[in-house]
Amino acid sequence: MGKFWLNCTLVTIFTFVFMGALYEVLQSKIFNAFDPIGQAIGDMEISDIAFSQIREGEPTPDLDVTIVNIGFLDRGQIGDEIRNIVKYKPRVIGLDIIFSCPGSRDSINCPQAFNPMNTFKFASAIMEAEAQGIKVVMAEKLHQSKALVEQFGDVAIYDSIEHTDEELRLNSYEGFVNLDTDASHQEDLKSCRNVNPSIDVSGKRELAFSVKMAMLYDSIKSQRFLDRQNHSEVIN
Repeated sequence: MGKFWLNCTLVTIFTFVFMGALYEVLQSKIFNAFDPIGQAIGDMEISDIAFSQIREGEPTPDLDVTIVNIGFLDRGQIGDEIRNIVKYKPRVIGLDIIFSCPGSRDSINCPQAFNPMNTFKFASAIMEAEAQGIKVVMAEKLHQSKALVEQFGDVAIYDSIEHTDEELRLNSYEGFVNLDTDASHQEDLKSCRNVNPSIDVSGKRELAFSVKMAMLYDSIKSQRFLDRQNHSEVIN
């Protein structure tokens, strides 16, 4: 009888240990990469169905907007791409990428900043666009300092900005690329259904990347949009 109860105890302990280990493995989400359909369905909301099926009419694509994929081009090659785009005389060019090296700027941690030819090609392309009256908008990212998080917690309050390196952005404009999602981190896979038109950073209003481009394209309509003073706008 004693051996029976010992076996029951050991089996019970093993079962709970196994269940605990299995829970930790599932929480680590290491299998998410093999479940894209599950991720897509998990990220679906009723409003997605409403916007895609129930709304009146089908929105027509805006032919005034062209998206160009930079792929894995380096700074010099992106400069060449900007020159090609400039030939078509756009009113505004937006670069949704931040060219910066936070922390140590040396040839090991930031090799892209130590290629003077690529830096020159990129910077001169921006200058040529500006010289022809074409506005260029660079991306910036809003951050929270450690002291701010300790004081207010993880809330939507920002006190610092990550800019593209100064030698690259020159006379260009900037707009923040932070996304309004339910994701724990900006880099997480999550559908973006809202946009924050503007955010105050240390008493100064910063415009979203898309809003800044729209402002340079048509300031009257964009100002009318900003005058609604909504912290968040639903993307239709």
